Amino acid sequence: MKKIIFTLSVFGLFFVSCKQNKISENLSDLKAKHKYYLAHSPFNDILSVDFGKQKQEAVPPNKYLARQWELTINPRLGRPTPEKLHQLQKQLQSFRETHRTVPGDNGNAWEERGPNNVGGRAKAVIFDPNDATGKRVFAGGVSGGLWYNNDITNSNSPWQITDMPQNMAVTSISVDPNNPQIFYVGTGESYTGGAVNGNGVWKSTDGGYHWTHVFGGKDGETQFVTNANLNIQSPVALQGDLHAVSAAFGPDLSSISGELVLADDGTANPLEACNALVNSSDINGKI
Repeated sequence: MKKIIFTLSVFGLFFVSCKQNKISENLSDLKAKHKYYLAHSPFNDILSVDFGKQKQEAVPPNKYLARQWELTINPRLGRPTPEKLHQLQKQLQSFRETHRTVPGDNGNAWEERGPNNVGGRAKAVIFDPNDATGKRVFAGGVSGGLWYNNDITNSNSPWQITDMPQNMAVTSISVDPNNPQIFYVGTGESYTGGAVNGNGVWKSTDGGYHWTHVFGGKDGETQFVTNANLNIQSPVALQGDLHAVSAAFGPDLSSISGELVLADDGTANPLEACNALVNSSDINGKI
């Protein structure tokens, strides 16, 4: 009997030892991959890459976001995986629908400690047009999803989360002018590299009680809406229409036509044209 126990103990130790060695080897391999990806980061030479190439290679627009990209890469893949965020949101939403629970339940409820006079960064607020009393309000935050309050005039009336994912950047809300039961919510902000992202457009057909994903984001086709169009006629290799967006500064663009010339301000990023141009004679009379 003792011999059998001893034999099983040796086998158990051998099995644990092999498993630990395998885990150690996997970690070593993962660390080596991570080190390689960081050493060959696409942002190592970011200061010398012009804006056109940055856009083509999907490079973030500044060093902070580049660093965020490197800090959040999957060491096995060598890139961040923001698509995992939406998968997790769906899992949490499904869990919430079946369990109806939140952190702090099961006899250990949260107690609010304040402050209660800070609204956070809410970017979208709308009064429910279906509420004749004018008290029901929807509010969307860029890091908290979409909430509603049935009586905004009552300080004791609680805010309640809708069935949209909580960790969602809500930036706009609109109502169909022909049917007040139909709501639309736009999500996402420009140049975000953190955990709170958008996921396209969401729609409600029952006055904001239930929401479905319409299009866009990581899980669907994104439609880009533009307020300008750029038509290239030559060279032949670049012929065609391109989407364009007017800048937030300067006058609105009217219909213009002419030869296009690349700007050069003599800096490490010459195409940004943020300094005096060194090829002004080449651009004179051209776009």
